[in-house]
Amino acid sequence: MSKSGVLTRFGWSRSSGVPRRKPPPRQYGDKINYAKLPDKYLVETSVNKQIVTRIYQAQMLQHQFAQRLNVVILHMTYTRTGACAHVILFSSDLA
Repeated sequence: MSKSGVLTRFGWSRSSGVPRRKPPPRQYGDKINYAKLPDKYLVETSVNKQIVTRIYQAQMLQHQFAQRLNVVILHMTYTRTGACAHVILFSSDLA
């Protein structure tokens, strides 16, 4: 290894005396936790017999597409047993 430093993914290491570049800003967040969806995306809540249905909507990025996606998540909970199910709908039409 040379005394001048090591080339790393984000630039020269600190041992070279040259400041490192900042990594690129994060575009994609964490994976979606369907049990703890944020209330800011909650659009509607309805109760039909013993099934509570919560509808969430948000515009999100996905690493395989070059554009934003309109994502709608239907989260259903059966109140008697606590069983949950979810349906995810995607659309590239944001208008």
